[in-house]
Amino acid sequence: MKSLFQRLPLIFTLLLVILLQGCETGPITEPIEDGKIPTKTPDGRELTEIEQLLLQAESAAPLEKSEYTLQAAERLFDEKNFDRATLLLESINPLMLSINREQQYWLLRARIANAQLNAEESLQWISRITQPDTLPAELRQILADLEIANQSLLGDSQAALSTLIERSALAADEQRQTINNDIWSLLKSLPDEKLKELQANSDNSYLQQGWYELALTTRTKGTDIMQSSQALGGWQQLWNLHPAATHLPEELLLILSQQAEPLSHIAVLLPQSGKLAKPAAAIIEGILASQFQDQRLGRPTPKLSFYDSNQLDELQQFYLSVDPQQYDLVIGPLSKQKLQGLASLASVPIPTLALNYRLDQNNTENLFQFGLRGEDEAQLAAQRAWDQGHRRALSLTSSASWGQRVHAAFADEWLRLGGELISHQQFTGEGDFSDRISQLLAVDQSQVRFNELRRYVEEKMEFETRRRQDVDFVFLSALARDARQIKPTLAFHYASKLPVYATSHVYSGIQSPLTDQDLNGIQFCDIPWVLQAENPLRSELQLYRQNTQTRFGKLYALGADAYRISAYLSQLKTATGSHLQGQTGRLTIDNEGRVRRYLDWAKFRDGIPQIIQ
Repeated sequence: MKSLFQRLPLIFTLLLVILLQGCETGPITEPIEDGKIPTKTPDGRELTEIEQLLLQAESAAPLEKSEYTLQAAERLFDEKNFDRATLLLESINPLMLSINREQQYWLLRARIANAQLNAEESLQWISRITQPDTLPAELRQILADLEIANQSLLGDSQAALSTLIERSALAADEQRQTINNDIWSLLKSLPDEKLKELQANSDNSYLQQGWYELALTTRTKGTDIMQSSQALGGWQQLWNLHPAATHLPEELLLILSQQAEPLSHIAVLLPQSGKLAKPAAAIIEGILASQFQDQRLGRPTPKLSFYDSNQLDELQQFYLSVDPQQYDLVIGPLSKQKLQGLASLASVPIPTLALNYRLDQNNTENLFQFGLRGEDEAQLAAQRAWDQGHRRALSLTSSASWGQRVHAAFADEWLRLGGELISHQQFTGEGDFSDRISQLLAVDQSQVRFNELRRYVEEKMEFETRRRQDVDFVFLSALARDARQIKPTLAFHYASKLPVYATSHVYSGIQSPLTDQDLNGIQFCDIPWVLQAENPLRSELQLYRQNTQTRFGKLYALGADAYRISAYLSQLKTATGSHLQGQTGRLTIDNEGRVRRYLDWAKFRDGIPQIIQ
């Protein structure tokens, strides 16, 4: 009797050899009885399922042979062995298969082509599936997904979207969520211009228009936790019959889960007497202005109860004297000393938003910290300079304690990024600008070298004073009155073209084109309250306050944001990537409960700050 290997036709001999090339043992040569398929090779290796199917195919009648070969190709596809699966499929005559299996044959060829990123060929195979209803439910789903995948590969996202949107409307509840997630992924991949173009198409169906409106509404609000949740709620009211309204994509469900429950009662624990009473009064006005704005817009507002923190020696007295269930939140204290008094507590019984920062790490549960630190601006200046390609820095800051803190924050962040801090000088503002800047730029060293050289050379020498050339920019933290003298002094010392990045201290907050001409070219960061030309909340306060745009006026913005962020503290701390756009910047919260501010940038041109987009 001939061995099975000797009895294989040429095509199956070649195929089996190809399939067995990766095996350690050679081909099967052991004689077998008719109709009995071996499960092992002569040396005892177990035959794979694919090898057994091919052996069955060889000994089977023509119809069964095609079926076994198709099964082997399907196993090879599952193993992602697309080339070998294709070889087997090409050996099959589809007419030898049942109607159901013929449809599956064409589907398999389409799946292989798609897996090999050949969308056009995949669609050609799909066109041969003339009776898709004969496919099992699982394969019908695969076929539908395959059409969309091919459309996406060909860059026809609109066709893919239309297909998915139609499927979503007809899908059962258990399938709709998955389909809607896929629709959302496609919508997110579209550029703004394309999405606006789709949304403006007058031929859109109700289903299509709803999806495009949803995408644009949430996209324009970005990751702003308050605006995006409000926009999403508004869309749901308008499109309450839309399939997406009852089965929102999971990403949007997360936004809704971050929507804050309105607070019912807030205790404002700020000084109403003592040296901090005046700044606290501005903060309180900001809180009330923000609350009044919400009331006019018809939003729910909490009750506010005010306490004089200056009457408490220790803040623990307040927490011990009230029922923790009485308040949803405490805003305060303002004093750093009183805030440090909370350091001994493992937790505060009522969530607390302090309007200052602790010196140490925050290990007190339920405690959040928020303020207008110059250190934040120094870190942002370092990040901006680094992002714009600078690597070697000079630092020029006030010798006052706040200037020292700002320089330390800049230096720490700059070195963390990998930059090099070449030199740092402090000024008092009492006629020492030229000396300090000369030392900063090493201009004085240039003169010293010339004087030294002249001692040894009798001939007359020409000399041109030069500044150091090994730096990329100057970091500046100075009040406006000092900055107006510093910038011209930099120019006098040959540094007129050296970029200057500054904190908000350089701008008084009030436009003075003539006075601020000397600040031209300086880039600085500041809060939206100061830089935005149109600001309804600030305009309201300007009706009865004249200092809203001064540095002191920033305290109104702090109060407004303390009120605005109060309902989103926990959500901002846990929702990665989310923020709240406030009057004092784009606000996020880190793991320690510290509010981080990301500010706008502006550049002085013709004595007027121009926002840098």
